[in-house]
Amino acid sequence: MTSRLRRLAFLIGSSFGLVAIATTHASLAWGQATTEPIRVEYRAPAAAGCPSATQFSAQVFARTRSARAAAPEEAARTFIVELQRHGTRVTGSLVIQEKDGATMARRVNGSRCRDVATVLALATALAIDPRAELAPAETLDEPEPPPEAAETPPDASGDEPARSSDDAGNQPPPPVDDRAPGPASVSEHTAAEVEVEEPAEVASGPSVWSPRWAFGATASFGTAPRPAFGISGLIELHREGPGPAPIGDVGLELAYRRAAQSSVRDAEASFHFYVARPTLCASAVVLGASLRIIPCVATELGGVTGVGSDIPDSSEQSRFWAAIEVQLRLELALDAAWFITLEGGAAAPLTRYKFVFENPDTSIHEVPALTATAALRVGRSF
Repeated sequence: MTSRLRRLAFLIGSSFGLVAIATTHASLAWGQATTEPIRVEYRAPAAAGCPSATQFSAQVFARTRSARAAAPEEAARTFIVELQRHGTRVTGSLVIQEKDGATMARRVNGSRCRDVATVLALATALAIDPRAELAPAETLDEPEPPPEAAETPPDASGDEPARSSDDAGNQPPPPVDDRAPGPASVSEHTAAEVEVEEPAEVASGPSVWSPRWAFGATASFGTAPRPAFGISGLIELHREGPGPAPIGDVGLELAYRRAAQSSVRDAEASFHFYVARPTLCASAVVLGASLRIIPCVATELGGVTGVGSDIPDSSEQSRFWAAIEVQLRLELALDAAWFITLEGGAAAPLTRYKFVFENPDTSIHEVPALTATAALRVGRSF
């Protein structure tokens, strides 16, 4: 009785991780008396303590009366179940293929093949009918013989060889059930035996910093009489880890921008910016499978050169340039390595110059308190 209670607790606990399948893929006609045609494709290693395809299908149909086996040419949902053993662990997957071609998958890990198969059978039944029974018929809950039993011949009388028992007359469980798979013992078959991998599950482990570069076009608005356009190169350390963290990227950008000539009376003025931009970005906000948005701050340090022409005394002067910028970066992953970024931000210049022509003094441009920047780059991670 104790063993049966433990197995029932194991099934209930493991099934909570698969409720999403039931809520997403359950039949919409709960109140109808008709049954849904389904197909079950089952693959499992031979002689590994796994139930057969017939036994697995029997567990599914024993839990719900809302499904039946589909005819060969009948349109039906398909439930693909595959079990694989990796060392002392068993990995099971359930893929649900809808009639329109859409699919959904779940993965389960456990120490015993039979237990993993039972959880997947329950998940299949719940995907058909959320009212499916947690415990199937009594005949399906009988313990399976260990793999070693198939290799031990019966005695002459046709009975199985007797096992040794303790002083109280209780026989020990089969070796396959009590064997500890690795450092963690699973002699108590509780719900903790099976781990359901959810799509949003975050793996544990330390953060990893990987280098990457990006190259493209950059622009600034307000720093000169006309918008300044140029090129930039960015080198970054990109953080990849198991969970959110304050810092996501640390980088250094080198940029050159040039503002086109602007006319002031009969003279011309142009501006050149040479800057280095240390950048610090927070963790990304994920917008989709390959799209994310990243808030960043940057400090712009360098020089600005003003050139005056078509005047009696042509001149060129350079000044120190500094600004603080807040920006948002939209990043699109093209594949595992390549990506595209689009950036936009607002900058507060710390060196607000007033540019003039001398003799006589003629105002050219005065740097405002707030300017804007933008950039479009393509990059690659390593």
